[in-house]
Amino acid sequence: MLANSRGKGQAFSLEIVISYMIFLVILVMILYLWNMTTREIMEANTQKNINEISIDMAEQLVRTPGNPRNWTADNVSTIGLANESRRLMRGKMVSFMHLMDTVNGSLCSDGDSNYECNRYMMGVMAYDFYINITYLNKSALEIDGTQVVIGRSPVNETELVTVVRAALVNESIVLMHLTVWDD
Repeated sequence: MLANSRGKGQAFSLEIVISYMIFLVILVMILYLWNMTTREIMEANTQKNINEISIDMAEQLVRTPGNPRNWTADNVSTIGLANESRRLMRGKMVSFMHLMDTVNGSLCSDGDSNYECNRYMMGVMAYDFYINITYLNKSALEIDGTQVVIGRSPVNETELVTVVRAALVNESIVLMHLTVWDD
């Protein structure tokens, strides 16, 4: 009787193949969904970080004088453009433009642009930033014939956040457009 039952077993069955295929399809779907969910979480986290950084940076620039209060390119530890909340100082804007110049590297010992050497002071970590200050009518704020733009203009960005803050410069209302972006 034992010999008889051994002979009737099958080593290969269509049901095994079908169940194996169903298992593989389910496994591939799970891996795909896992990958998509992970990517979406990472993108949301990046967007959240950029949003927080841009808000903090904008508030720091328009509300604080920086540290030290009368900072220069030689002694600055924290950059602020205001002498009091939302009253921007022209001299600090000029110093900030020089400190974050994307072409000139005179403040850097390794030949990088001033922007590359000094952007860490703004707390932007691995991101880039761009600041454009305009009047309410959208015309550019100019100081000594130079438009007030600071940082690197967005190029091939994957994530981008722009924050706008109002302030005063010599009793004129201006808008600071701060864009933080990732490439």
